Amino acid sequence: MRAAGLGLLTLCAACASAQPQPVSAPAIVVETVTLDADGWKLVATLRRDANLAGPQPAAILLHRAAGNRSEYDALGQALAARGVAALQLDLRGHGDSVNKGRFIPEQSETRAINPGAWIDVARAYLHVSESDWADANRIAVLGASYSGERAAVAFRSGLARPAAVVMMGPGDFSDESVDGVDASGVPWLFVASENEIHWVGLVVDAVRERAATAEIRIVPGDAHASRILEAHPAMNAEIADWIADNLGAG
Repeated sequence: MRAAGLGLLTLCAACASAQPQPVSAPAIVVETVTLDADGWKLVATLRRDANLAGPQPAAILLHRAAGNRSEYDALGQALAARGVAALQLDLRGHGDSVNKGRFIPEQSETRAINPGAWIDVARAYLHVSESDWADANRIAVLGASYSGERAAVAFRSGLARPAAVVMMGPGDFSDESVDGVDASGVPWLFVASENEIHWVGLVVDAVRERAATAEIRIVPGDAHASRILEAHPAMNAEIADWIADNLGAG
């Protein structure tokens, strides 16, 4: 009888050890990051799950012209909850990255600030790729409006090599950038509103015609670029899912 009882105890112990172990809930930490690029002091918000062991995938989020990194607070939180660290960057002349000046749409002399923002993209990519918490082979980049072309210039320079790309309402996206979509060999998602400003529609048409591998999602309304996330809050989760899936998070 005692031997049988010991056998039962051993069996029960084995059953207990075979039970699925509890998964730690995400512990999202939020940090302010400062980077130097071309004399600009760039400010960014980093969100990541401190409970994840080992290098994790990451996404660099770039705002529209006259926007700032706070536009991506909900998306950054959604990404971090899915195991993707999110770096929300204020590009030069925007948000808190204004030590050398501020971009003001009504002041034409400030427009010269924006073209050089591709250097900011490259600097942010370098920072993430060299961070001990990040997997340098699994970094996504999201651009919006003008920052989409700035990101594409950084890609062509070879200083940023993303594993997945999202473009929201890219306005000045060049023909060279459109032709680089398929050539990149990585997944691209283009998101635009049904009644976007005219030149965004032209870019979307060009992508349809010449980028066979690109995914395109059109949402109702006329919200431009990152403002789509305000008009359609559910897009935060949808884009976060797309990035997490394409980076193999989880």
